[in-house]
Amino acid sequence: EGFHRPPLLNFFMSRYTQAYANEIAAFVASVAEGVATPTTGQDGLMALALAEAALKSVAEGRAVKLAEVLDGA
Repeated sequence: EGFHRPPLLNFFMSRYTQAYANEIAAFVASVAEGVATPTTGQDGLMALALAEAALKSVAEGRAVKLAEVLDGA
């Protein structure tokens, strides 16, 4: 039977090396050229809210609406 494809890497950053490289390159270009970054602080806040909702969902064993987390912020 065996594997039909390679297993996922255990370390998050190893799996997404190219994505991190692209993110850093975009930031450097934005600073060098004086233009806005492709993502905003709001994007980061939403990613954090999603992670918080996921943690709350696991801890409480139920679905958690994103609004619950955002209302508590």
